[in-house]
Amino acid sequence: KGIMIVLDTMKILNEKGNYNLNIAGDGPLLKAAKNKVLKEQINNVAFLGQINGVDKHHAFRSSNILFFFSFYPEGMPISIIEGILYGLVIISRSVGGIPDWVKVPANGILTDSLDPQKYAALIDTLCADKEKISQIEVTNKEYAQSYFTPSALTNRLLNYYSNLLPEWN
Repeated sequence: KGIMIVLDTMKILNEKGNYNLNIAGDGPLLKAAKNKVLKEQINNVAFLGQINGVDKHHAFRSSNILFFFSFYPEGMPISIIEGILYGLVIISRSVGGIPDWVKVPANGILTDSLDPQKYAALIDTLCADKEKISQIEVTNKEYAQSYFTPSALTNRLLNYYSNLLPEWN
């Protein structure tokens, strides 16, 4: 994962304005990430650790953007689906199955970049456009209701099977 690039992005954003970064999860780079924040005095970074249930709900509800950075092809990360369900703007790399579900500009921003300067500029420009954030929030919530809720998934599966097995109709 690209936690160090995310932290470098936050360091740049701290120079541009008042931004907050919540990092959820744990992993092999967590200690190094915490050390980097302390050593480089990167402000407004909170390490939430592994969160679930109500804590995860509060983390999503208090956010506007889900910054999911990965070097490697992913299938479709659950955290991106959860972010869409909460109406968050998705900012990610265009790897694996992510571009199949995150459509630009409707759901957020995808790029192949590894440059923290570019991410900081994208985030800063986006955050200056409150109307765009609101528009993506509404779009993502509607999109999630159409594709990611249990009833939407059930209907889609039944439709697929009906097309494969016409005698089901």
